[in-house]
Amino acid sequence: MASSVYQIALLGKLDQPINAFFEQYSNEAIKYFLYDGERKYLYDLIQVSKVIYLEKLNRFGDAQKFLEDLAVNKNNFIQDKEIYTFQSKSNESTLNMYEMYSKLLARNGSLSEAKVYALKGIEIARLDKMYERSLELWTTLGSIYIKQNKLNLAECCFRTALKLKDKVKREYLLAYVYIQLGMLHDNLGDLKRSEKSFLNARKYSKKTNDVYLETQALSGLGDCYIKLKKDDKVHQCFSEALELAEKHLFIDQKNKILLKLAIYLKDIGDPTFTNYALDFFHSYAKGGEKEMNNTHEQIKNHTVGDPPGS
Repeated sequence: MASSVYQIALLGKLDQPINAFFEQYSNEAIKYFLYDGERKYLYDLIQVSKVIYLEKLNRFGDAQKFLEDLAVNKNNFIQDKEIYTFQSKSNESTLNMYEMYSKLLARNGSLSEAKVYALKGIEIARLDKMYERSLELWTTLGSIYIKQNKLNLAECCFRTALKLKDKVKREYLLAYVYIQLGMLHDNLGDLKRSEKSFLNARKYSKKTNDVYLETQALSGLGDCYIKLKKDDKVHQCFSEALELAEKHLFIDQKNKILLKLAIYLKDIGDPTFTNYALDFFHSYAKGGEKEMNNTHEQIKNHTVGDPPGS
């Protein structure tokens, strides 16, 4: 029971909005889990699935605190060094924890700390020959370097990740790499390579039915087409991205896409921009502002800059 529920929760491939079922199945997996059974390693995988759910639903502060609590509860918090260590009976879970924690730290601006956790995960993945996790961690490290404007180092990380391409079975991971490459090439002003990367990201995300990454890829592609002045493709990309974001209740992405569409249409003199502007303000007033305030409060209370566990 626990393993099948976990698989549904983690993959998130049911044909309904993701937050309509993800947390429910994760909680049920814990409820029915057999602690004295043969698959004890699945317990931590279920916990990680909850972190992934929270991150996709823009509940970054909740996700970060959940990981910190996991480390503390397992006595994996080193007080004198003020760092968390993640350990599990499943190497997959351990590396997922490092990768997710690094991403969450980077998102709230703790870039130096985020790099520490990414590098720690990379070393573990290298020693254990966990190629898929290694690819993901190199990509996360590259995204941190983008935020630090160390673009050459970022590209080295992404190229290192892609060297593992032939050893990767879960192809949604390749979508993650190509999205980051698309953003990197956009920052470098290389729009043709940016377009190619986002197209690859869209291909792999669609192939693996990862709607979250597909939404990101389409949004990035829309940005790229604006700069390339491919007006016939801009509206199509943003509209498809918006449809996915609305269907799966990715509120943060929905609001960003609505705002992008409104600004773009206004700039080209299309009067329908007011429809998207009004939709943006309605969406933001209905749920976005509350979600962003909650996220800000959670992050403020649980940053690595504060004493861990406080």
